[in-house]
Amino acid sequence: MFEDQDTLWDLFHHLSVYSLSWISLIFAGVFLMIFGFYNLYLFSNQSSISCPVVQERKVETLVSIDVSGAIKKPGIYQLQQSSRIADAISLAGGFSKEADMQYVAQSLNLARLLKDQEKIYVPFLGEKQITEVNSKISINNASMEQLLLINGVGEKKAEMIVQNRPFTDLTDLVTKKIISETVLSQVIDDIEL
Repeated sequence: MFEDQDTLWDLFHHLSVYSLSWISLIFAGVFLMIFGFYNLYLFSNQSSISCPVVQERKVETLVSIDVSGAIKKPGIYQLQQSSRIADAISLAGGFSKEADMQYVAQSLNLARLLKDQEKIYVPFLGEKQITEVNSKISINNASMEQLLLINGVGEKKAEMIVQNRPFTDLTDLVTKKIISETVLSQVIDDIEL
């Protein structure tokens, strides 16, 4: 086919130079494609590139609570506003061995949210309640049994009184729709804060 060897060699050399160029270009193209797909995979697993987001912090206020009575470490404590009576008692070391646990079970709502400047008093076993010495029943401190002694207050209303403690005024009983104005006017001389 070819008349002399030089021509064949030139043709082979010419094809191999072009082949190497094409192979180099194909190799470079494949390399760039692989590199591109790798980066696409790498960055697609990340969330979109964004600036740091400044999130609002909800700053919760503190409330001061006076915990006293049959408590291991009575005192004034500061807790988060979203804390509950159980949290305050726990912070004060818990109930002492002398605590009237029947009173706690019946009259102290441990799940109630705290209010600033609140006083939590846990009576000692056998302690005479102020209401026994005084003729008036304290709506903020009386046990369930004592609240049931108020005319017009049944078990449900007594529970509502305990759950809505502390009261700052006797009219809060009407405002919070626990008793009617008529009932309040009938028992006003028998109750106190």
